[in-house]
Amino acid sequence: MSASPETMNAIRGYEFGPFFLDISRNLLYRGSAAMPLAPRVINLLVVLVQNRGKDLEKNYLMDQLWPSVAVEENNLTVTMSALRKVLGESPGQHMYVVTLPGRGYRFVAKVREVGYLESPELVPPLTFARPQNSVGPADASAGADEETPKVVGLIPESFLRPSKALLTGRTKFVSVGVVFFIIAAIFFVRIILKATTTAAAAPQTIAVLPFKSAGPQSDSGYLGLGMADALVSRLGALRGVAVRPTRSVLQYSELAYEPKKAGQDLHVGAVVDGTVERAGELVRLSVRLVRVSDGSVLWSNEFSGKFAEIFAFQDDIASQVSRALTLNLNGDERRHLRKHYTKDTEAYQLYLRGRYFWNRRTPDSIAKAINFFQQAVAKDPSFALAYSGLADCYNLSAYYSDELSSEAFSKAEAAAQKALSLDDSLAEAYNSLALARMDYKWDFPGAEVAYRRALQLDPEYATAHQWYAEYLIAMGREQEARSEARRAQDLDSMSLINNATVGEIEFYSRNYDQAVAQLRATLDLDQRFWPAAWFLGWTYEAQGNTQEALQLLEKAHGIFPKDAQITSELAYAYADSGDKSRAQQCLHELEKMPRKLGAYPYTIALVYAAMGDKDTAFKWLASALQGRCWMLVYAKADPRMDRLRSDPRFNDVIKKVGLVS
Repeated sequence: MSASPETMNAIRGYEFGPFFLDISRNLLYRGSAAMPLAPRVINLLVVLVQNRGKDLEKNYLMDQLWPSVAVEENNLTVTMSALRKVLGESPGQHMYVVTLPGRGYRFVAKVREVGYLESPELVPPLTFARPQNSVGPADASAGADEETPKVVGLIPESFLRPSKALLTGRTKFVSVGVVFFIIAAIFFVRIILKATTTAAAAPQTIAVLPFKSAGPQSDSGYLGLGMADALVSRLGALRGVAVRPTRSVLQYSELAYEPKKAGQDLHVGAVVDGTVERAGELVRLSVRLVRVSDGSVLWSNEFSGKFAEIFAFQDDIASQVSRALTLNLNGDERRHLRKHYTKDTEAYQLYLRGRYFWNRRTPDSIAKAINFFQQAVAKDPSFALAYSGLADCYNLSAYYSDELSSEAFSKAEAAAQKALSLDDSLAEAYNSLALARMDYKWDFPGAEVAYRRALQLDPEYATAHQWYAEYLIAMGREQEARSEARRAQDLDSMSLINNATVGEIEFYSRNYDQAVAQLRATLDLDQRFWPAAWFLGWTYEAQGNTQEALQLLEKAHGIFPKDAQITSELAYAYADSGDKSRAQQCLHELEKMPRKLGAYPYTIALVYAAMGDKDTAFKWLASALQGRCWMLVYAKADPRMDRLRSDPRFNDVIKKVGLVS
């Protein structure tokens, strides 16, 4: 029951579901636990709750959250996604916030206003159980002297069991007052101690932004991103700090940004940013650590000298940032901060250039990255990180380039093994090895061992969680796959592929409504991100929504007309809708394209299955087996294979892949 106007001077907060939104402190509680929320996210919640039941337009919400600042709608989408996660809303669920398609949002949960005089109980009541380390038998208090107080928990038992003299006349009321005063004091001390302990235990979140070039050399952009990547690698392995991966901050290498605003968009507590100036063999770095909440500078320093000292500069920056974050490092972590993978500065520069192009993830940029990594290992054959970079590139070549996928995966496996022979502590190398074992070798037990090792070495490695999620769904372990995909999304919420993978897992789990919601949200971030369009097309087809699937895939085909995989997906959509003529037209287009891509034979098999020609479908599956098509790994989980699943030949196919014994 809400407080009446006579007893409530002002609204302190709002209760809804298991939550209490304390607007006096800008905090959200779930039961007794304070939920960690970025300022922008809690501001969005306040606006929604205070306007509950009302349709709020997107423009109105953006004006409220970013007053006097022009922002794109994507910022609101990302902020809303972060809020939904905290509220426990999964895609398709609308327990608290309903999406108004194309318009905005409405808060629909029942809300109770709470005033200052009827504060909700934010922590459970104290219980006074005897501590395990107390001296004497449990029933020793029965004959104890009342003059000697026994300690039960933190309160003397004499206060809980006052003497008769204290319960007479006015003294009785004084005693009761003292009791309640002490209980209240201990009650609030415990709250403070609990909050302090929780805050200390919770990992701090930071982002390392690409350093801006301040020098005359036009090609120094790779150095700024490389410096950020190196710091991400060093700081990301420390306990007590969660570091956004380089891919999340890539956009800031080409944009003018204000650190506080960038940190708010990335949902972190602090950001590292800096400038790098290169002049011949001389380099100058200016670095600072900025608190996002108020924009204050927590630490700053400048470093200058010969480029050959770049490793020492990185050591100092990482160590000083960790001290500024008050991290308590152990010996292994201190050694990690000062670990050097090469002493050759030329090899290191080539490595930085390779990572610069690797992070762009286009066919052209991956080819350039391979070239730079190859030059780096030629300069220093013991450079483990460069071999790991090669493994990463070769793995993606199987999906992004015209190279035969089996050849690309074979190269990836060899490069990863070489990296690990030089340094078996590289999580990235284990992750690349796992993917090659999974998609090329079809060595599923070996792949899982490598994935688990990667995550053991770096639990915050988002790509390892994402790839492991795909492994798990292929193995039919839906709940584990969903958990890993969500973990990857939590670690790198700005990553398009991490967001798309959440939807992909829901598709394979046959949760089509959830998949559609997640994949549409991903495309809201970038309409040209074809994997999300690809997965969404699959989902629309599975729902029987063929027109939506066709519209989406025709648009993707218009953007990427020479992409064999998208053309084959469009052929399947036409066949699934009953339009055999257009399906055949797409198949004729495919005959003119390079036949090296590893996925499309699998999809062509689906096209013929949809047209009722099972014999031709199995001929294409035989071709996929011969070329070790990586899509076959998902055959057991793929709903689109249902047309072939009852045929005995299908069981033979998945046996050869190793998906059944």
